Amino acid sequence: MKSMAALLGRPLMETLGWTLMHFVWQGALVAVLLGAVLFLLRRGDPRMRYALLCAGMLALVAAPVVTGVAIHSPAVSALRAVSDAGVSEATSIEEERCSSGE
Repeated sequence: MKSMAALLGRPLMETLGWTLMHFVWQGALVAVLLGAVLFLLRRGDPRMRYALLCAGMLALVAAPVVTGVAIHSPAVSALRAVSDAGVSEATSIEEERCSSGE
């Protein structure tokens, strides 16, 4: 039987993992902002508070979808490849400096 990682593939699993990691701070940010606004409107119209809560729930649904699409896009993959190449190049330069005694 094939493992789940083999079925989904590594890039998809990485995208899913990073999306979930970003959703943690995104959800916390939505909660803090919504809590502050609701505190300021505690004596306001209940329909306004309800609408804000609905907007917050919509933001919590949309955030991981938008993040997943953004992370999985080809532009982000290209930037990640360039960044990884720069890190490996910098590492090899540092190794050469250490081996030459500088």
